[in-house]
Amino acid sequence: MGFGRDELLLVPKFSLMSRLHDFNYNTTALTGGSVTNQIQIASAIFDSTVWCKTSYVSLNGTITASDARLKNTIGRSDSAKDLEALEKIEITDYTMKDVVQYGNKPVKKVIAQQVEQVYPAAVKPGALNGVTFTPDVYAVSESIKSEKTGVYTINLAKPHDLKDGDRVRLITQTKDHELTVVAHVLNDKAFSVESEPALGDKVFVYGKECTDLKAVDYDAISMLNVSATQELAKQVDELKRENSDLQDQAKRLSAVEENEKAALQAKIAELEAKVASLEATNAKVSAMTIEMESLKQALATVQEKEETRVRPVALEQ
Repeated sequence: MGFGRDELLLVPKFSLMSRLHDFNYNTTALTGGSVTNQIQIASAIFDSTVWCKTSYVSLNGTITASDARLKNTIGRSDSAKDLEALEKIEITDYTMKDVVQYGNKPVKKVIAQQVEQVYPAAVKPGALNGVTFTPDVYAVSESIKSEKTGVYTINLAKPHDLKDGDRVRLITQTKDHELTVVAHVLNDKAFSVESEPALGDKVFVYGKECTDLKAVDYDAISMLNVSATQELAKQVDELKRENSDLQDQAKRLSAVEENEKAALQAKIAELEAKVASLEATNAKVSAMTIEMESLKQALATVQEKEETRVRPVALEQ
């Protein structure tokens, strides 16, 4: 005989024939309506006043007192450190072990132990009055034996990882439905318990007691995200200013380069003119040099002729 969803989680069903009043998270106005059918989705129904110390939370939103007159303000949060902490928080994909209550749909959130390492302010005890049970066994018994009244040996098909003296949550098919018992370990797959209510021929071993369950304050992470986003906005603004300054500097350098380029081009033109002038002068000098060489040769020829005429006269004398 197996355990179905309704067998594991027996949710009481209340029938209300009276007029109900409620209020939404975004208004304080009461609205009313008649309920004539059975309420099968309610987790809790109260017939008197309910007081809330800090905030009222619903699936649609949260109302939290945040008046400055209620607080001792310490100072503005360090957004740079908040951004650094936010970058270290790991968003994790996971499914819940308790598939009966939560299903096996993947969830994308954080893990308390990991958040506690980088942002401990967002982690706090999550167990009710420090006591809860974790689904670390989560298995239907393979068999149950009772050798004496009130003492039962529970055998599992897999190791239970319990320690002697662990308090264990059992879900039964009896009228008591849910029991908390102390486990006495017999071996890695069997343990005995004492129970005044009869356990029947099969139980679902949910898991052992956990006194240090951790919960994440998602409001704290949200505010961390706001502060980190403000830091990113400041960094973006600073980058925009730096980019604007660089663009202005580039424009100034471009103007200087244009001026220097024009001056350089003028200097080059001036030098080219001087070179052309020097080349013209050099050409004139070369022509003069050739002319002087021609004159020297002509002069040498004349002198040679004169010496030829003078020599016979000298000999006659």
